[in-house]
Amino acid sequence: MKRSLTTTLSVLTLAVLLAACGVRASSSASPTTTGAGGSTTTAPGSNDPSTGRSTDPSTDPSASNDPDLAALLPTVDDLPFGWTIDDTSNDDTSGDTQPSCIDEVNAIVGDAPTAEVSFSSESTMEYFTDNLVRIERAPQRTFNEIADTLDACTDVSFRNNGEEILGMIAPLPFYDYGDDSAAWQLTFVTGRAIVDYDIVLVRYGDLIATYTFAALAPLDEETFDDLILSAEDVLAAAGIDTNNPAGPGGGGTDPRTDPRTDPRTGPGTDPGGDVQTA
Repeated sequence: MKRSLTTTLSVLTLAVLLAACGVRASSSASPTTTGAGGSTTTAPGSNDPSTGRSTDPSTDPSASNDPDLAALLPTVDDLPFGWTIDDTSNDDTSGDTQPSCIDEVNAIVGDAPTAEVSFSSESTMEYFTDNLVRIERAPQRTFNEIADTLDACTDVSFRNNGEEILGMIAPLPFYDYGDDSAAWQLTFVTGRAIVDYDIVLVRYGDLIATYTFAALAPLDEETFDDLILSAEDVLAAAGIDTNNPAGPGGGGTDPRTDPRTDPRTGPGTDPGGDVQTA
């Protein structure tokens, strides 16, 4: 089953809310990575013959009918210390609704080959996902269509198990990645907590990556940036140009600061070349 941006959005938001209340959402044995036409999984502990990477979910979560795409996803070993595989799921979908503009994004992508992996940090209650989709025809146009759809979106409220989760979305000033990138922050409000949910959309040639980061507000944007750079290291190791001046895949020593708090890039200043606005 294809795990769409809508599913990821609602599941991770729910996971943060439950974690805030001291409850863990139900999980299955391994994360979801899918491709056009369905998905396949490999027994944990074995090696993928096409990539040589372990399929043990604790070290290599990727399993897909598009092994080349799944092999571009990061593993636990690729991320900073403290992150583990997460496959939080909401088994009860009764009374659920979905934000229409997020559904429109899923429609733009359609049945293109996709691979996704999710991670969580139990100590910080943070959640990170990396979703890759290969667009063989007109990837820049597809990127623009997704960005335009999210730019035009203002309301991302939805119902989860009958409970209304109020949500707003706005463009987010963030770092530049890849050939083109844009970012948005979604804020969800319930009687229990306020959850921030960042989306960073990046095009690397014919690949479009959607990185998401969710936690109780406010988010640690530097942590999100570090996670994206770690994911870019995996892409760079596979020979994909991430177009990052900080080094191969972004692993260099170029100093990076949060553009929302850096006084040099605050309101009324020129953000320069390292920060973008959706």
